[in-house]
Amino acid sequence: MTHTYTLTIPPSVNHLYRRRGRQTFRTKKYTDWLTENTITIGAAKPHRNYPAKVHISIHGGKGWRSTRDLDNTAKACLDLMQLIGVLAEDNTDHIDHLVVSYLPPKTLKTNAYCTLVIY
Repeated sequence: MTHTYTLTIPPSVNHLYRRRGRQTFRTKKYTDWLTENTITIGAAKPHRNYPAKVHISIHGGKGWRSTRDLDNTAKACLDLMQLIGVLAEDNTDHIDHLVVSYLPPKTLKTNAYCTLVIY
């Protein structure tokens, strides 16, 4: 069974967590992104066939800089899928294939977004 999700562009992996002393916590930007996309996705069915194959497509546009690292989006996307219960875990027992690709924008006025497909 294949699941497809459309997400807004997540914050850079460098802006997901902060440390204060010995405590590590999610940044407000990351928490807001998780909340927004959890609401957008709504009730999601758990993926049951493991190990899964995941393809993340970045659709360029407003909100995406061409100088940003392509692999910088995977962690947040996979963490979201685990948080909402689509994936049981995001480790190699549960995901054995991960592809991240970039598609240029069709127009410069289009907002950037991610498409995540789980096979």
